[in-house]
Amino acid sequence: FHLATLPVDPRVGKMMIYGALFGCIDPALTIAASMSARNPFMSPFDKRDEADAARKEFATAESDHLTTLEAFNQWKEIRRTNGERATQSFLRENFLSR
Repeated sequence: FHLATLPVDPRVGKMMIYGALFGCIDPALTIAASMSARNPFMSPFDKRDEADAARKEFATAESDHLTTLEAFNQWKEIRRTNGERATQSFLRENFLSR
């Protein structure tokens, strides 16, 4: 692989290559995608403390990337097992954007 040939930001491309090399491509691609998008955690002005508390429930090793990955994995599992209504409720309760 050549980093320069990937049509992505070099940081994202590097993460994708390392994910492939270390055999953890799924989490690497999820984190790479989150690096290329806006923050999935919403923080409404009138509910900032609640939103911060919800985000801390996903916190992993004091890493924003791993926190986002944990939120994504939980969302994916709820979507797979409980359907759309439960998914929407999960997003709303945890101040996550769609």
